[in-house]
Amino acid sequence: YGYSPGLLWKHSVAVALLGKMIYRVVFREKGDKAYTAGLLHEFGMISEDQLCNQDFREAVRLSREKNINLVEAEEQIFAFHHAQLACEIALDWKLPEELAVGLACHHAPDTAPPEHARFASVLYVADYLCQKHQIGYCDAPYRNRKTYQRCLVRLNMEPYMLDLIMEDMRGKLSEMEQRGLI
Repeated sequence: YGYSPGLLWKHSVAVALLGKMIYRVVFREKGDKAYTAGLLHEFGMISEDQLCNQDFREAVRLSREKNINLVEAEEQIFAFHHAQLACEIALDWKLPEELAVGLACHHAPDTAPPEHARFASVLYVADYLCQKHQIGYCDAPYRNRKTYQRCLVRLNMEPYMLDLIMEDMRGKLSEMEQRGLI
């Protein structure tokens, strides 16, 4: 059904690069937390795959067969989804609250508390664009354009800015692939 750990890793690296680049270009900040969040945002999915493989496979199958995003299928199978699980793991590991909230809200940035809304919005935008451009495994093929547009407003960004950042990210991702890092 399109899932593989390798494709998930490629997606996570792309989200990490894009999130960091958004922070650097738009906010003139290093963006290291955004990079870390990008790498970890699907960690709950990896945990489900490793610890509950049969149920995880069922969620992936259900998502494709019913044409729903994976989080909806996970909620039917597990009664929670991978973003919530990633947040719980981050909190257990004593990672920064901002990072944990970003992981929890990477599919629903409007639910982030105000002090973490920018961070969650950047992660959502990076994930949204990588899903839209089918970079790696796509767990949310049914994207919410209105949420994406609200995030752009919240971040005070124009789509053309993201086109340029996305092009630069693709170049960096390609370099990493050529070096065998992905």
